[in-house]
Amino acid sequence: MTGLDKILEQIKADGDKEALALKQECKTKVEEILAQAEADGKQQAALILAKSESECKGIEERAKSSSQLKISNAILSAKQEVIAKTISKGIQIIKTLPEKEYFDLIKKMIKKNYNGKPCEICFGKKDLERMPADFKKSLKELDKSLALSDVPVDIDGGFILDYGMIEENCSFDAIFSDLSEQLTDEAAAILFS
Repeated sequence: MTGLDKILEQIKADGDKEALALKQECKTKVEEILAQAEADGKQQAALILAKSESECKGIEERAKSSSQLKISNAILSAKQEVIAKTISKGIQIIKTLPEKEYFDLIKKMIKKNYNGKPCEICFGKKDLERMPADFKKSLKELDKSLALSDVPVDIDGGFILDYGMIEENCSFDAIFSDLSEQLTDEAAAILFS
């Protein structure tokens, strides 16, 4: 072997040795990068999983809260419907009382609501038609300044006290409407306690 061949062989051996070292260094770097990427990936996956679990829990809680609200609203609506039907039935019972009981109730209501000033008492057509013959006389016994109107007004049960410039609506619908909140509370206490 000549000197040149030895030099070339030495260069090749040094090159192979350097290539092997570079290859080993690259392999180590690749392993480090892969290990770091795997650790980063696991960390990212854990963060994504935790965030997803948190979001799922929030969605579940909102869904549960929403369904509870819907159930509560449905129950409230059903209770309000029962109360409204009960009050409506009460009004109908009063409106269909036998004549004597009905007009005795009307007299009590007139006594309670009449302010002592001259007024005309107005009834709906149905009440005027079924009014007892002695009712007008019994009104005068309550107070001489009470007059009974022969002209029907547009109400279904009860009466209107007409003082001229001022009218007091004592129809059952108006009275129950004015007392609706109190009646609703009382009916709820009775029905749902």
